[in-house]
Amino acid sequence: MKRTIACLVTLVMLVTMLAACGGTSTPQTQPNQGASTPEPSKSSEPVKLTFWANDGSPQWMEVWNSAVERYKAVNPNVTIETFGIPWDTAVTKFTTAAATGTLPDMAHLAATLTQVMMASDTLVDLSPLFEKYEGKNDINQGHLNFYYGMNPKVKGLWTAPMFGSTNQIWYRKDWFEKEGIEFPRTWDEFFEVSKSMTKDGHYGYSFRGGSGNWNLTLHFLMSYTNTSDWFADYEETGHTFFAKPETLEGLTKWISIAADGYAPPTCVSNGYTEMIAEFSSGNAAMAWHHLQSAPLILEKLTPDQLGYGPMPRNSEGVRFVSDEPQGIAVFNTISDENLEAAFDFIKFLWTPEEQLSIVTIAGGVPSNLKTDVEGNEYLKAALNALSEENVKASVLPFFLKDLQRFNEQIVTPDIQAMILKELKPEDALKRWDEEAIKVYEEYLSE
Repeated sequence: MKRTIACLVTLVMLVTMLAACGGTSTPQTQPNQGASTPEPSKSSEPVKLTFWANDGSPQWMEVWNSAVERYKAVNPNVTIETFGIPWDTAVTKFTTAAATGTLPDMAHLAATLTQVMMASDTLVDLSPLFEKYEGKNDINQGHLNFYYGMNPKVKGLWTAPMFGSTNQIWYRKDWFEKEGIEFPRTWDEFFEVSKSMTKDGHYGYSFRGGSGNWNLTLHFLMSYTNTSDWFADYEETGHTFFAKPETLEGLTKWISIAADGYAPPTCVSNGYTEMIAEFSSGNAAMAWHHLQSAPLILEKLTPDQLGYGPMPRNSEGVRFVSDEPQGIAVFNTISDENLEAAFDFIKFLWTPEEQLSIVTIAGGVPSNLKTDVEGNEYLKAALNALSEENVKASVLPFFLKDLQRFNEQIVTPDIQAMILKELKPEDALKRWDEEAIKVYEEYLSE
């Protein structure tokens, strides 16, 4: 019997906690995000669509360009022009286009960019079209709920999920076997292994201290403290989970990896590319990233060298897993004539064959539950980890319009300052708590 990804339904209810983070506000029954969804019109006339990818790397452009070619073969009247944007400049590119009225018809957006574009009121609510889609029951409900919950006050399907970016720990299986070390199953074990594997000219862990450092750090703190909702104690204490003693304990241990020599010295400026390069080149024993890293890592390491392990469990035995989906968004500048073709392309990308192509080239957990993943060892391992007991979804509060600023202008430089020992963890957390309260109270007052 073919193995499918149906076991992902165990996360269906977990991802809905994002909506709970928004307090008791009642979602509006009629979306008011951006313009109303245009009515599609059928036509056999030539159609031209523009498509931007928020990651213009060769890996990702292969995904979209090859899919466009296959779609064109069965829809010769539709032309889709693709344009790749470097990830580091994607936010600026999209927000500038929104301000100048030069957005494309559609785009591949990561979760953070979906949140940014929601704040600009430029996304089409795809839920009316999705409800008419004959294959809607095959799409992972957890991934759908993620987008439905991005703004609890205004429910809508602002991006069509394509795959989940499931995180895990990559490790040098051959080194671990040589040293007789077991893969770390808890965070305490993870810290010990990071220290013990710093030897023989390499480091225990490839720390991401540069661009995007906030992502792993915030997800780690949620896992270490067993926190699903940053603001669970706000009404009682007036503070976020950043003010808890266990958060300080966790952040101190986390920063120590980079600050005390258990990660490469360049880690303070390492973004995603450099972090993975440190690991795949043999300079570190472990790295934390999602399945999209697999194709890049396997360019340098063999399957005998590369090991995969699930996220470590916290002191309460709970594993937190970030399975943030990425998908295709449509912008409300699209013409009525082009909307039908745009959603038809989305439906094409949802077919099991295209879903398998996406995750084979770029990694990730496909959103179509009928996708056969029998031949993908790392994906099967990720699915097994998701289906185990005591697993929670780690979801950042994307409903906060100012979350991106909080992450990039406050958390990011503070992490770098802590690595350089220019800032104490307790002082960083005090600022994070104060700033998170500000953006949360802004949300409550809307």
